[in-house]
Amino acid sequence: MNWNNIRRQVKKDFERLGVTRCEKCEAAYPLGFAHRYKRRFIKTAEEMKTVALLCNPCHEKIEFSGHENMFDAITEIIEAR
Repeated sequence: MNWNNIRRQVKKDFERLGVTRCEKCEAAYPLGFAHRYKRRFIKTAEEMKTVALLCNPCHEKIEFSGHENMFDAITEIIEAR
């Protein structure tokens, strides 16, 4: 399971869906994908693809809020999509 390969496909999928800004605050940059779990704990390609597109400040805020809060926050963003 290679994140770089998965990321290329996820990026295309998001662009096709029109998701090109932070899904939390609508910032245009800098953007990155945020997972529900830390990548080192992800075991499946499907979970690796389960992401939200966030700006760096939103990503950091969610990432440093604790594992359970991170999972809940990313899940909520995905469900609202």
